[in-house]
Amino acid sequence: MSKQKIREWLVENYNKLADMETADIIDQYTKDQSAWVSVNDRLPEQHQNVISCGKDGRRFNSIFRSTNGGGYLFSCVLSVHDHDNVTHWQPLPLPPTQEA
Repeated sequence: MSKQKIREWLVENYNKLADMETADIIDQYTKDQSAWVSVNDRLPEQHQNVISCGKDGRRFNSIFRSTNGGGYLFSCVLSVHDHDNVTHWQPLPLPPTQEA
């Protein structure tokens, strides 16, 4: 997750977060970033690496690509195949942090 994406999320959720403690804000951000998103509600950004889930329930690490004709593909990482019939996706989780 880029710093820019985190800034955008903070701005978008500012009113909701104003009265929260820092730990609660981090928990809310993590929850928002780990929720499954329906492809009918929103699509990932071009070339975003996501976890995709198909109608059959199988999940793959995928790269999202929109096409010139208005369609889109979820291309499986480490495979030559596209993930067909994707119904939901979610961003990859944040990487672990090293504790001091």
